[in-house]
Amino acid sequence: EYKKEAMKTEKVTTNLEDDAAEGEAAALVKSGTRRAIVKSKAVSTQGVELTLEVRLSGDATAFVNELSTLPGVSSAVLVASGGEAIA
Repeated sequence: EYKKEAMKTEKVTTNLEDDAAEGEAAALVKSGTRRAIVKSKAVSTQGVELTLEVRLSGDATAFVNELSTLPGVSSAVLVASGGEAIA
């Protein structure tokens, strides 16, 4: 029998300088999460703001700290979401 598993999700919002920074952030997200869904993306002359809903495979604070040190990332914010059922 298939069951949906309750899992803790987080939201991560990053402010990125350009497409290159977005690519670097995407690579880290891919390697450091079990699942990532783009919730919003805003592009302006100042750069890109990207909000993702993620299921982290490790320490959430370490992940956002690492994300914030990438070249072209001007900020990274982690917001805890409640547990949700995700297939």
